[in-house]
Amino acid sequence: MFTLIALATLALSAVSVNGLAIPREIKPATYSEGYLENYQVYHERYMALDCEDQHNTSFFTSCCHPLLATESLEKDRPAECNPANLPVCESDSPAPTSSDAPAPSSSVAPVHSSSVVPPPSSSAAPSTHAAPASSTHAPAPSPAAAENVGAEPPKVTSSAAPSSSPAPPKSTPPPPPPAPTTTKAAPPATTKAAAPASGNSVNTGGFGTFFYQNGVAGACGKVNPDTAAIVAIDQDRYGNSGNASPLCGQQVLITNTNNGKTVVAVVADDCPTCTNANSIDMSVGAFTQIATEEEGEVPISWVFL
Repeated sequence: MFTLIALATLALSAVSVNGLAIPREIKPATYSEGYLENYQVYHERYMALDCEDQHNTSFFTSCCHPLLATESLEKDRPAECNPANLPVCESDSPAPTSSDAPAPSSSVAPVHSSSVVPPPSSSAAPSTHAAPASSTHAPAPSPAAAENVGAEPPKVTSSAAPSSSPAPPKSTPPPPPPAPTTTKAAPPATTKAAAPASGNSVNTGGFGTFFYQNGVAGACGKVNPDTAAIVAIDQDRYGNSGNASPLCGQQVLITNTNNGKTVVAVVADDCPTCTNANSIDMSVGAFTQIATEEEGEVPISWVFL
């Protein structure tokens, strides 16, 4: 009896925390219910699995995206993706008989997940900002390495010809350093271009889907018609969905890799249900320029303009 009272108390506290700290309890406008599973079912499983803490992990990729309406949790996802199989549920329910085990597992899962979810929601933004930082720092080591390589030849040549002091300045050592710097002049240019909009590199391996705006403002704060060519960028790239992202208003060129068709659209929202960081949810007006609604989802590559 004491265990049941404790579980009920935890469930009530989880509901109150859920109402305060989880902005996505209400179905977002970008969620294509009918094509995807029921949003409330998906949301409860997302919370139960602590998906807010699992970004950029293989577990998030396997378990934290919504099922298609035609899929089932038992057949189409690993056992670890089912909240009923969580270890926490097993540890909380050894006292009841085996026939009672399912009931505690379904009730305890949301309690555990909601108590852990609020902190990660605020930390999700820093994690997404870390990705661009790493990409902008990637080119930096190469110029430094080039400078180190360029610095060594003068030491070798000067030691090889110590007899004549005027010779080292006029000999081959001075020309090699300019050669690397002129060669590396191009990377700094691309690095500067990369800073404003995550570079002009092509992003591959993602999928394109579509949504109806239904007169609801996106995360960037603007209401657009369904005919407008706008997109919702993956939430890991967008950042905190409660604020306008620096990516708002950025143009992207999207290519359907099945047929080669392209469309230019503007970032106006975030996508919490995208398959991965290189996936994009498009307005129906943008999607139908490269695919049909019947296709539903197509492989894409894209680049910031």
